[in-house]
Formats: sequence, structure tokens, C-alpha cells
Amino acid sequence: MKSSSTPLWSKLSAICLLVLGVYACGVQPAPSPLLVMSFNIRYDNPDDAPNDWTHRKDSLAALIRTYSPDLLGTQEVLHQQLTDLKERLPEYEAYGVGRLDGRQQGEYAAILYRRDRFSVEDAGYFWLSDQPEVAGSMGWDAACERIATWLILQDEKTSRRIFLLNTHLDHVGGEARKRSAELIKSRLNRLAQGLPVIVMGDFNAAPTDPVYRMMTDETDPLSLRDTRLEVKQPEGEEGTFHNFARLVASDRPRIDYILKNQYLETLHQEHIATDRGAVCLSDHHAVLACLIYR
Repeated sequence: MKSSSTPLWSKLSAICLLVLGVYACGVQPAPSPLLVMSFNIRYDNPDDAPNDWTHRKDSLAALIRTYSPDLLGTQEVLHQQLTDLKERLPEYEAYGVGRLDGRQQGEYAAILYRRDRFSVEDAGYFWLSDQPEVAGSMGWDAACERIATWLILQDEKTSRRIFLLNTHLDHVGGEARKRSAELIKSRLNRLAQGLPVIVMGDFNAAPTDPVYRMMTDETDPLSLRDTRLEVKQPEGEEGTFHNFARLVASDRPRIDYILKNQYLETLHQEHIATDRGAVCLSDHHAVLACLIYR
């Protein structure tokens, strides 16, 4: 990430305000920016010391609060980690279940949303397998149980409804990632027709991977667009996985995404560094996008 004397949040605010000013000068009503973050926070693993959860949970929560996203998709969250985040971020409601039992066991793909802006109209989750309603089911050649969490929210600022899905695709099984993407798109077709859509998470797939191409296929009526490719000057280094700063920048793959459909426009996109200082906040950078409704 390029160094700058201007705090990143101030820079982002300036971009959003500039766009709002352009709208205000015209006949169109000023849109309300929607800040969205996807963040693989790394599960609580004592073997990660000195980057274990005990040493980074306060700083990680502080980073989230600094940017104050309206919507936050998290990956690899264990139940106690979700409890820690909720205690430190009381302005958010959280939704999700553990992927092992559909309750509290295993990693969550939890969604956090600002309680002062959104109300829930519908919500659910499904496993990325050929038995998507069976808790703990494992799909195809996957190495782990995988889950997707979704919400239909009413945006009280704009009176718009929005569909949000957060997930974490398998890190081993190529067939599992492909079939998971097909399942996700099928659920989008069933649940989100006509709504602004955001799909985010850790895809464990670079932009050259067939899964990424499938999710962003422009010939598909359900095509999703990569927010990083929609802005002229995205911020932050290109890769998102740094393995607690063990990978040099050129070897860091981009595997974390915020995608959206044609009913949303991207104003700003950045990868927020988490590898600075004596303790890394995660082994992934966070992804942030500033969107407006079309």
C-alpha cells in the first residue's frame, strides 16, 4: 500500500463526499454510500503466536471500528471470536451459525450489520454440498465443511432492500469450489431476483481460477462484477493473503472479494493492510468497497 499522510478513512470519506457533491449539484437526489467489508479474521489458533487471537482481537476490532462498515462479512470466525467481536462492536448485530452443527460448533461465515441502519426481512444459511440443508455436510472433493450465510435487509436510510451473501470456499477441492459457485448462483436466482446483490468472502481462488470466471461471467444474467475492477485506482496491494506477513508482496494471491450486481455502483475499493506492526491482525488483508444504489 502506498504511504500517505492522509488517514485512509479520511481519504475514503473525501471520495464519497466528492461523488455526493456531484449528485447534489444536479437534479438527482444524493445517494447514501454503503460501506461494505469482507474480512477473513483467521480462526483462533494458539499455534499462531505471537499473532494468536488473544494478542490481536482488540486491534482487529479497532480496525473495523475505524472504517465503520455498514455491512461486514467475516470468515473463519469461531464462536468465542464472534462473542469477542460483538462485545467490542455493540453497534452491530450479527447473524450466522457454526458450520459443523448449525449452531455454535466450527467456523462461522457470520454477517455483521449496523443496527441503526438495517432491519432483517429474511435470513438463512446453507452448506456448500449436495445436501445443502444438512448441517455439517461436506461437498464433493472439499477438505472441510463449508457454509454460506445470507440476509435480505431493509436499508432504513434509503428504503431499499438488499441481498447479501457471505461465504468461504474450500481451499483444496477445485470441484468443490466450482460446484459451490453453481449452488450459490442457484440460490441467488431463487432468493434475490430484482434486488441489489452483494456476494463476498474468501473464495480461495485467484482471478485466473474457473470459479472466479464463473462468478463474474458477463454472459450470465446473474453476472456479478468485481468491485476492484470497477474503479480506476483501487487502493492497497493487489494480493489479499499474506500468511501473517510470511509471503512477499509478489507472492500474495488475491483470493478475497466483494462482488455486486448491476443495481449497485462502486465508488471506491481497497485492500486494507493487516500485516503492519509486531502483531498481524490477520493472515488476510481486509477488503473494503464503497457502493451506492443505482
